[in-house]
Amino acid sequence: MTSPLPVSSSPTVKLTSIDLRGSLTYINVCLTYPKYVKAIKGKKTDKKDSKWIADLYKFDLVRCSFIPPKDFRQLRELSRYRFKLVCMKSSEKNRIQNCMTISNVGIASVLSDPFGKTATEIISYLLEHTADSMDEKAVRKLIKKGAKSKSDEIIEAIKGYTIDTDQVKKLELLLP
Repeated sequence: MTSPLPVSSSPTVKLTSIDLRGSLTYINVCLTYPKYVKAIKGKKTDKKDSKWIADLYKFDLVRCSFIPPKDFRQLRELSRYRFKLVCMKSSEKNRIQNCMTISNVGIASVLSDPFGKTATEIISYLLEHTADSMDEKAVRKLIKKGAKSKSDEIIEAIKGYTIDTDQVKKLELLLP
């Protein structure tokens, strides 16, 4: 049984310690995945396991784990954080879509970007007014250049909306 990556070329950590006589000693520490050093099934004890691992290490059969340099670890952390933020943003947009669907506001089916300037202003207007007090002319003024041709469809999509108080609170918190 040979290791694809011998210990000599694997990254190891050198720990320094001072013994009782005051001399400096170095200890090579090799971090490894437990799967690679797992002993044969049977009556296992810590003593048997430590002997097994020592034998594996002695014959260069322990494959050390890769420990990336600090700048790589920082890049990985930043990319993971960015991914988390993107997921959170998508989750909040889905929440807004759900609130609009529940409230019978069908802007998303008419506008290409349900979170664009036109849609955001219309939703803000709808939050301030009820379905009875909605003024079509005021809504048409909120529609921007690119969506002017769809103004009749937008009005039809928001007619008969009913935003419950809990949905109003959610949308007020989620919208900018």
